[in-house]
Amino acid sequence: MSIYHDHYSSKTTPKKRKVVVVGDSGTGKSSLLDAIRQGYPSPGKASTTVDNSVYTVNVNNQLELDLWDIPGSGTEDYERLRPLSYAGMHASVICFSIDSRSSFDSVRDKWAPEMLHYLSENTFVLLALKCDMRNNLEQGSKLNLVSYEEASYILLGLKLAKEINALHYLECSAVENRDIINCVKQIAQVALSESYLCN
Repeated sequence: MSIYHDHYSSKTTPKKRKVVVVGDSGTGKSSLLDAIRQGYPSPGKASTTVDNSVYTVNVNNQLELDLWDIPGSGTEDYERLRPLSYAGMHASVICFSIDSRSSFDSVRDKWAPEMLHYLSENTFVLLALKCDMRNNLEQGSKLNLVSYEEASYILLGLKLAKEINALHYLECSAVENRDIINCVKQIAQVALSESYLCN
C-alpha cells in the first residue's frame, strides 16, 4: 500500500491516469518510485525493464496514478520499442540528477523532444532528483552539479523547464524523503488534465 493512499468509499470509482517517468539511466527514477511506494529507496536498484505500479493519491478526487518506470538506455531494439510504453499516457515526468550534467543536457536534447512527439500537449513536469547531493558532496566534487543559481539568480532547472515548456519544475530527494509528497501531488494535478492523452 502506498504511503499516499487515502481510504475512499467503495461506491467511489477513482480516476485512473497513466504517467511515464523518463530520464537517463542512473538519475534515480527507480529510487523515486520506491520512495513513493514504501517511503524509502531500495539501495542500488536500477531499472533495466519497463516497470509499472499503481498508486492511489488523493487530489481533490480520488486518483489512481499508474506510474511507469522507463529505463533510460538499452539496445538499439529497445530504443526503437521504448515508445510502445507511451501508449495511453496522460502525462510524463522528465527526470535528471543534479549530480549529472549529462542527464541535465539530455532533457533538452532527447527526453523533452520525445515527450512532445508522443504527447498531444506539453503535459509533463521537469523533476530534479538527488537534490540532497548538493549538501552531501565535498566542495571539490561539486563541479558537475547542476547549481541552484547562475549569475542572474535564476534556477538552472527552472530556466530549462521554461525552455522546454514544462508545466512545473520540481526537486526532491528519495534518500531524505524530501518533497516527495509535494511532487506526487503536482504530478497528479497534471495527470488529471482531461484533454491530454497519447494514443
